[in-house]
Amino acid sequence: MKKLTIFLTMFISVFFLQAETIANVTACKNLTLTIDRGAMDGVVSGLKGIVKAVYKEPSGEYTINIGIFTVRKVYERTAEVVIEIGKGLNPADARYVVFDPDLVPSESKSETALPAKVVESADWHLEQGDKAANEGKFKSAQEHYQKALAREPKNLVAQEKCSEIKKKITGADRKVKFNEYLKKADANYEKNNVKYAFLYLIEALRMFPEGSSEVKSRLTVMVQEYPQEIEVLLTEKAKEMKDVREQIDNMLDNRSAGKPAVVKTSAQEVKGKADKIYQNEKGFWEAVFLNNITMIYIPEGEFTIGSPAREGDADEHPAHKVFLSGYWIGKTEITFSQFDAFCQETGLEKPEDEGWGRGERPVIYVSWKEANNFCAWLEKKTGFAFRLPTEAEWEKAARDRFPWGNTAPANHLANFNKYLMKTNTVGSYPKGASPYGVLDMAGNVWEWLADWYDADYFENSQDNDPQGPESGSERAVRGGSWAHSAEFIRSANRSQENPNSKLNILGFRIGLSCNRQQLDAMLEKTAGAEPTPIKTNAQETEYSEPFLKKIAGKAEKIYQNEQSFWEATFLKNITMIYVPEGEFTIGSPSQQGDDDEHPAHKVFVAGFWIGRTEVTFEQYDLFCTETGRENSEDEGWGREKRPAIYVSWNDARDYCAWLTKKTGLKFRLPSEAEWEKAARDYYPWGNTLPAAALANFNKNSMTTSPVGSYPKGASPYGIQDMAGNVWEWIGDWYDSGFYRNSPFKNPQGPKSGSARVVRGGSWANDSEFIRSANRSQEDPASRLNILGFRLALDSN
Repeated sequence: MKKLTIFLTMFISVFFLQAETIANVTACKNLTLTIDRGAMDGVVSGLKGIVKAVYKEPSGEYTINIGIFTVRKVYERTAEVVIEIGKGLNPADARYVVFDPDLVPSESKSETALPAKVVESADWHLEQGDKAANEGKFKSAQEHYQKALAREPKNLVAQEKCSEIKKKITGADRKVKFNEYLKKADANYEKNNVKYAFLYLIEALRMFPEGSSEVKSRLTVMVQEYPQEIEVLLTEKAKEMKDVREQIDNMLDNRSAGKPAVVKTSAQEVKGKADKIYQNEKGFWEAVFLNNITMIYIPEGEFTIGSPAREGDADEHPAHKVFLSGYWIGKTEITFSQFDAFCQETGLEKPEDEGWGRGERPVIYVSWKEANNFCAWLEKKTGFAFRLPTEAEWEKAARDRFPWGNTAPANHLANFNKYLMKTNTVGSYPKGASPYGVLDMAGNVWEWLADWYDADYFENSQDNDPQGPESGSERAVRGGSWAHSAEFIRSANRSQENPNSKLNILGFRIGLSCNRQQLDAMLEKTAGAEPTPIKTNAQETEYSEPFLKKIAGKAEKIYQNEQSFWEATFLKNITMIYVPEGEFTIGSPSQQGDDDEHPAHKVFVAGFWIGRTEVTFEQYDLFCTETGRENSEDEGWGREKRPAIYVSWNDARDYCAWLTKKTGLKFRLPSEAEWEKAARDYYPWGNTLPAAALANFNKNSMTTSPVGSYPKGASPYGIQDMAGNVWEWIGDWYDSGFYRNSPFKNPQGPKSGSARVVRGGSWANDSEFIRSANRSQEDPASRLNILGFRLALDSN
C-alpha cells in the first residue's frame, strides 16, 4: 500500500538472486504473499524458497520456518508467492522469505520428459498432445498428434486432432496479426488520423472476424466523434471494402445499443454558453468557464486501464478493458487564484502556499472534502454538475505509459524528482501533454479523485463507467508530484490518502459529466450571464435583495470592492465590509504562538459586516458632541482620520449603541472569532514578514497613522489596519483557556470575566504581537494611546 510521503531519491541496483537472498513480505492474502522484490531484482516465476516468521517471547526473539513457497507472478518491483507446504500455519505471521536454489527445479528437466521405459505409442502421443494443447503449446501439440498419426495412419482421433490443431495454430497466428492491426488503429486514432485508424480496423476485421466485437467498439466511438469523416471513407473505399461492407454497416447501424447516451455536436450546442469554446491543437473541444477554468472533452469509448502483467505494482492488476461515457476534465489542476476566489466567497480559510507563490500555481494543502466543496460551489455558480474525476476517467485522459508516450520522463516534460523542490505554474510543460491536450497529469501535485481506494478493485471493476468501491477509509490519488521519481508519475500508478490530509504535494483537478440533462442546463445559460450567487439558508445575506435594499436605504452607498466583497458606507464615512459565513481555523499550530492560542481548531462563523478601518477621531468626536461627552485625548498627534484612542471598552460599547439608534442597524464590537476570520492569514497580508509598507508597528513612527495608510497590508477581504496602529477592543471576555472548550458555531467567548479581549497589536509592538492569531487582554476601564476599536454589524 503506497502512502503519500515525500520520497528521497533512491538508487536501486539490479542483481541476480543468489543463495540465501532475502525479500520482505509486504502483504498477505490467504496463502498468497506479496514480497518487495521483482523482475528488476532477478526474481522469475518458479523460484522457490523458505517462508520465515519471527516471534517475540519474554526470553527474546526467535525465527521459525512456516512453509515452502513458489513464485507465481512477477512484477517490476514486487512478486507474488504461494505457500505450498506448511499450510496449517498462519500465513499472516510471515515476515520474510529466503530464496533457496536447491529447491528450484533444474532447468534441464523438461515438462514432457519421458518416464523410464515409456512406450511412445499413438495413445501416449495423443495424451501428450492434449496436455500441450491445454497449456496453449499448440506447436508442441501438433508434433505429438502428427507422431500419433504416423504410428497409426487410420486412427480417426489422431486425424481429427491434427485437423483441429492446425485450425488453432492458424487462428492463433491470425489473432496475433489482428491484435497488431488493432494497436496500429489505436495509435492512429490517438493522433487524430481517422483515415488510417479506420483502414487498420477494416484489415483487422478481415484477418480475424471472430474479433468483430472489438472492431465494433472502436468503430462506434469513431463514427460518433467523426461522423462526416467516416461517411467520406465509406464512400471512397466502397469497392475495396465490398467483402466486409455488410458487417460494417451492421456495426454502425447498431452502434448505440446498450451504451450510454452520447452528446452529439456538443461543441456547437455549447457555443455561446461557456465563456468560449474551441478545438485545441489535438483536435479536442475545450470550454472555458469563470476564472479561466478550462475543460477538455474526452469522447466515449473503451480503453485498457491498469498495467501489463510484468509492469507496475500489484494494485494496478489485472489490466482490463472498461467503457467510459464522454466527459469533460480540467485542462490543468485547480490553481490558487481559482481556489482563492472560492475561499473569499465562502469564508473558507485560504490554504498555505509554502511561500512558493499563489496565482497560477496548483492549489495545495487542500483536503478531499474541500476539493468537493469547491466543485459544489462551482456548480452553484455555473449550473453545471462539476465534480472530481473517477480513477478510470483520470487514467483515460492520461492514456499512455506517461501522458506524452513511452519515453522516459525529463525535466522539460514534467515537474518531478525534486528538480524544482516546489510546484510549478500549471501548463508549464506543454510537451508533456496527454493525447487530448490535458496538462500536468504527471508530477507537479498528486490529484484527489472521487473514488474510494481499494488495492484489489481492478479484480472486480465494472466494465461500464466504473465508480470505484462503495466504501473505504482512503481516497484514490493519481499523478505523482514534484517530489516523486519517474516510477510514481506513470499514468497507471495508483496511490491513496486519508481524505482529511492536506499536503504540499497534493491538489486536484475537476471533472464534468456531459449527458443530456447537463447539456440542457448548459443551454439555459445565456452568453455573458453573471454567475448565480450563492444563497445561504433562508436568512438575509449579502446576496439577498431584501437585505441590500434595507442597507441601501440607510447607507450612503453600497458597492463591491476590489476583492469583490460588499462594502456599505454610512455617516461620517463609516465603511463596513461583508465577510461571508463559513468555517476557518482559529488559533495557532502547536509549535507556533502563545499558550492561549492553542489548540488551533475549526469554528463556523455566520456572515457579518466589519469595519474597513478602526473608528476614527472624526467619527468618534461626532458621538461625543451629540452625547455631551468630553472628547478623548489625542497625544498631540492629530485627530481627523487617525484612530480614536484613549477609549475604554465601555466607551466603545456606548458608541455602538448610539450608532444603532442613528441608523436602525445593530452595530456592536466584533467577537474574537469574527475578528480573526476577517484577518484570515498569519498576518492579514499573508506569510511574509511585516515591513514599513505593510503596517504601523515596532515604533516605526512613534505615533498612530491615519487609517488606511497601508493598503498593501489589507486582509483578503480588503480590511485595513488589522495589524498594528492600535489594539482593538473585542466584544468577548478574555480567558486564556477558552480555546480548549470553544463551541464550534459562532463562539462568543466566556460568559464572564475580569478583562476584555484586545486584538491586532499597535504602533508600539513588534511583529510577534501583530500576528492575526495573537490574543491579549485589558481591563474594560482602560484608556490607552495604543488602544482603539472597530465596528461589527449583524447581517440579519
